Amino acid sequence: MFQLYHIYDKLKSIMIDIKSDTIFSEIGGGIAAWVPSDVSGGDLAAATASAVEMGCDLISVAPSNISVVWPWLEHKCPQILARFYLKTDATTMDAAISELAINANAAFKAGACGVQVFLSMADLAVFCRQIHIVRDDLFFNKKLCVGIDISEIGSGDWGRVFDSLSMIRADAIVLALARDTGGKSDFVGRIYGMLNTATTWNGAFHFTLGNNLFRIEQVWRLILALRPGIARDARFFVTK
Repeated sequence: MFQLYHIYDKLKSIMIDIKSDTIFSEIGGGIAAWVPSDVSGGDLAAATASAVEMGCDLISVAPSNISVVWPWLEHKCPQILARFYLKTDATTMDAAISELAINANAAFKAGACGVQVFLSMADLAVFCRQIHIVRDDLFFNKKLCVGIDISEIGSGDWGRVFDSLSMIRADAIVLALARDTGGKSDFVGRIYGMLNTATTWNGAFHFTLGNNLFRIEQVWRLILALRPGIARDARFFVTK
């Protein structure tokens, strides 16, 4: 028990420092929690407690941790998103979607309010064409968020991305930054192109950029400058 409180106090101190940072204070309720899949035991309890204290309304966890996290979060603010990674390199899309359906149902029964499905840009179109057939049955009254590595999306791809997500009425697009190449990256240009293209997109914009304050601030400033109307529903997942 002492170890648990020690971990919690240490994480709480870190999160207070983050909270005091100007950009996190500005974003306020737009901060969500990302709990790594290898977190368990006392660390999982501490991460969950920190998410509640920080006022996060969403927490992303590995499916195996939902049954552990749910009793701690029941009747509290954060809603649980189960995190899945769709891989079709060794199977067919039909098989991948069938497996996703089974695992998503199990996650919902365990307490998840929705899912984040991360997939490659190359798989997006066919995934959306096939999932829309079962979308209403599988995700009735649940959130469906689709995640893509932003580095895989070219400047001319955004229209197709949003057309595909609109087809399945995705609740959010989750833009991930799997690897930051710094000054060699066209990160800002990609975000700029995205915001200028998504004029008819009705879903929310979510971002998982690690705890990279520089990138988070760049995105936030661009949103306020180009599309301030979407700021309220934008979410930045930070690692707990």
